[in-house]
Amino acid sequence: MNNPESKLKDLIQVNQSIIPSFVCDYIIEQIENKDWRTHKWYNPGENQFESDEEKNHDILNATPDVQGMLTPVICEVLNDYNLKNRFNCKKTEITTSTFSNVIFNRYSPGQLLDQHQDHINALFDGQKKGIPVLSMILSLNDDYEGGELFFWDDYVVPLGKGDIIMFPSLFLFPHGVKEATKGKRYSAVSWAW
Repeated sequence: MNNPESKLKDLIQVNQSIIPSFVCDYIIEQIENKDWRTHKWYNPGENQFESDEEKNHDILNATPDVQGMLTPVICEVLNDYNLKNRFNCKKTEITTSTFSNVIFNRYSPGQLLDQHQDHINALFDGQKKGIPVLSMILSLNDDYEGGELFFWDDYVVPLGKGDIIMFPSLFLFPHGVKEATKGKRYSAVSWAW
């Protein structure tokens, strides 16, 4: 349970092999040859999206059928995280109640994700309102080199095929993905609020 003595690392939770291996393989097979686009960062000062075409990874929105496959697993890990990380909350109260559709990430050799915090304003369009509270990364494969997920400057969290990592979407959790060096790293992201 979360308490005042909790360390930031205590709020990073990895559920290992929660996505079955055959589901990971199926998803990669379904998304591998789709029309990926380069990830872009939103620059609020310029009110525009920017990208470094050479190093930014590729992204792809989930189709409804693949989203449907992942939704039960995401609900399970969110419930688990909520139960483990309550702080002076009633038993019926939860930290998050909904989550975004999945976005897939593909890192080819030479691509990476600069360190950042997850203040994703684009999730909210006026109809949906809120702020991201919890970030989730779903690891779909581990047959690549490089591409390590890191927090702060040097805290690397190894992820295996089928793992889901969750952590607060706050400025206190700057994270990124180191440069991929061999093979392709496939993952998915979602944010809860």
